[in-house]
Amino acid sequence: GTHQLKIGTTDDWEFAATRILVDKRAGDYQLQFTRGVPSQIVIYNFPFSNSQNTLLSQPAYLTDTYTLKRVTINAGVRWERYHNYYPEQTKEAGQFSQIFPAKTYPKGDVLTWTDVVPRAGAAWDVNGNGKTVIKGSFGLFGDTMGDLYANNFNPNAQATQTYAWTGPCVPTAFKNNTFNNTSCDVTPDFLASIPSRTALSATGGINSVVNPDLKQNKTWEYTARVERELVANVAVSAGYVYHRVENLYFNTQYLRPYADWVVATPATPFLDQNGSPVTIYTYPASEVGSAFNFLKASNASTDRADIFHSFEIAATKRYSKKWTGTASFWTTKNHQWLTGTSGNAAVPQSPNDERFPIDNTWYWEGRASGTYNLPYDVAFSASYRAQSGFPGERTMVFSAPSTVLRQGTVTLRMGDYGEFKSPAVQIVALKAAKRFPIGAGRNVEMNFQLFNALNSSGITGVNYLTGTQFGTVTGITSARVVRIGAAFTF
Repeated sequence: GTHQLKIGTTDDWEFAATRILVDKRAGDYQLQFTRGVPSQIVIYNFPFSNSQNTLLSQPAYLTDTYTLKRVTINAGVRWERYHNYYPEQTKEAGQFSQIFPAKTYPKGDVLTWTDVVPRAGAAWDVNGNGKTVIKGSFGLFGDTMGDLYANNFNPNAQATQTYAWTGPCVPTAFKNNTFNNTSCDVTPDFLASIPSRTALSATGGINSVVNPDLKQNKTWEYTARVERELVANVAVSAGYVYHRVENLYFNTQYLRPYADWVVATPATPFLDQNGSPVTIYTYPASEVGSAFNFLKASNASTDRADIFHSFEIAATKRYSKKWTGTASFWTTKNHQWLTGTSGNAAVPQSPNDERFPIDNTWYWEGRASGTYNLPYDVAFSASYRAQSGFPGERTMVFSAPSTVLRQGTVTLRMGDYGEFKSPAVQIVALKAAKRFPIGAGRNVEMNFQLFNALNSSGITGVNYLTGTQFGTVTGITSARVVRIGAAFTF
């Protein structure tokens, strides 16, 4: 057999900066309402004109492609090192400078990951004529934390503190079409009193603690594929992909551990949409105060990996007899721990996060496209895409005095993910193009394109929050678009 070795390395520096200028901010606080009733106020540390973060990536790899008769094997190993930090920088004073003071912060080293990951693949030409090929591969992929990971700990990045707020309101010209009673602003007296109040929660670099033991999240992937040429220029294939993501990490208030949370006891029981009692957990009175608001990232346990099984079939016709085309269909079985405003099930803060925690839905998509060469060398092409509707689950917001729900307003999942699902989305696109050679290898192409030719209004988003807007469509596919264009190639 023959070997083909390859070795290489790279050094990458990624720089990420964010800023909110003093004269271009959207506002220093956000008022939150529950069904039109004031519930919380979130204050921000604006402005910060130059929040900087840096990621240094240093991978090296070795691969070998080995061919023996009808079998080709490609194997490799990759060493990688990622170092994330933020340089020295200065924060300006803002409206809430008593909480977020102006200050110069020194450089901070956040996290360094070093690892070695293997990969291998093989292809077998079954009959030696290239008509039937069986392929397989294995790979372990280590993820980078990203250049903005340091932003979670950068004291000069966006930070918030959330406080209970029940009014009163100062009337404004703002009109909320969803809840008419929210046309109000907070009073100046309440804003002035915020530094003396106790925050319910906090986010941002000044409220985050680095976890030096945080593990790199890893992806294990196995693939198997069979390809077969049926007749000249026509081939079919079938494949399977196993995708497993481990060590996902999320922030929790680590000074309020899971085991400490207790059942909230309101004067009137919490009720769901059917009037049945709902159990909600809160942290104990002994953990009230800003000293407990600090966040730390933790890895999900090994039994809380995200797992995906994907299956695909496809057919391809290479260009001959004036036309070419492809068609494919794939489906994926999800097993994914849910995250979002209704709680993080992968690394739960409390039992509230473990209500209906799994996405076990199926997702599918089918595609077909083709191009036909019409008279006068006009290329006409069409494509069709159909995909499964978007799944969702009912959620519900609960509020109570801060003596009952000490974490503030709580959003809970109220049913299995996928209990509700929008209709399938179908899109057709058309294109006609004519190329005009102008000599010396140069061409001008004139084209006419029609996107969403049938003007389909496929649903892409639905509000599943319990209330008067439940079931309201929040997004649809873009309307029909006609485009006439030209392209010059040389």
